[in-house]
Amino acid sequence: MDQKKEAIQNYVGSFNYRFCQLIFNLFPEVISQNYYDAQPLEQNQFYPYFLKFIRTYKIARKVIEKRTGYQKADYFEYQNINFLKMPIEEKQDKFTNLEIKVLEVLNSLNIKYNTQQRVLIYDVDILLSNNTIINCNGPLHFIMNLKQQLIGYSPNHHTVIRHLKSGKYNIVDIEYEEWNKYKNLQNKQSYISSQINII
Repeated sequence: MDQKKEAIQNYVGSFNYRFCQLIFNLFPEVISQNYYDAQPLEQNQFYPYFLKFIRTYKIARKVIEKRTGYQKADYFEYQNINFLKMPIEEKQDKFTNLEIKVLEVLNSLNIKYNTQQRVLIYDVDILLSNNTIINCNGPLHFIMNLKQQLIGYSPNHHTVIRHLKSGKYNIVDIEYEEWNKYKNLQNKQSYISSQINII
């Protein structure tokens, strides 16, 4: 009789992302390190626990690394077999209206950039050559009160920014309400230039 196969560990998309965020929060010194030889500081109060986390952290980072764009990647460990599950799908570049408008201004300024780049565990909107990340923040990046008034960024946004800054990246947040104040190309060019400090 075949025995039921039970998974030892599943590394599905949301788990990998949240587990790596946990490691970044507990051991911020490993953010800028290569994950395969990450080593926290001995004075870190959580240092004794790192050996219990390191294997899961390495696998989670490796699975995230396998993803391309919006493609999912899950890794399953069983007693007799391990396998990576990645659906076959074409890479799709999906841009928000705000991203499209910001890219148009960058093009008009002849600024080189890459879009939807993997930085650490995050897919960032726009990455410039000087390690500057441009976040195009639409309504979903914010939280609102019961009157639907914006009261600030979401908690996850603050977490992501803290991790990216620890990884030695410069962060430029472009908020959709601020962007909409600039009505012509020249004003938008001046605004972008003042924010990214690359011209």
